[in-house]
Amino acid sequence: MAAVATLNVRLPEDLKERGMQVLEREGVSVSELIRDLFRELEATQELPDFARAREIERSAGEAKRAALREFVRLGRTFEDAEVSIDSRDAYREHLLWKHRPGVRA
Repeated sequence: MAAVATLNVRLPEDLKERGMQVLEREGVSVSELIRDLFRELEATQELPDFARAREIERSAGEAKRAALREFVRLGRTFEDAEVSIDSRDAYREHLLWKHRPGVRA
C-alpha cells in the first residue's frame, strides 16, 4: 500500500459550507475531489483554468510593483513615467473567466 499524505486547509467557514453543499448534491467527497485534482495536475503538468486567473492577477501585481520600484530607483515621477502595464487587462481576463459558459453566478 502506498504511503498516505494528509492536507490541512484553512478557508472561511461559509465558503466551506457552500462548497460542501455542492459536493453533497453531486455525491462527491472532499477527498475524492482533491485526489482527482492532483491526478489532473500530474497528468497535465499545469494549473487548471480557474487557478490561472489568480496567477494572471498575481503576475500583473508583481509587474506593477517592479515598475514602481524602477520608477523610484530612477527618481522619476508618475507624470514622467511611461506606464506599459494595464491592470485592466488582468481584470478583464478575470471577468471573462468568472463569466465563462457553464459557471453559475
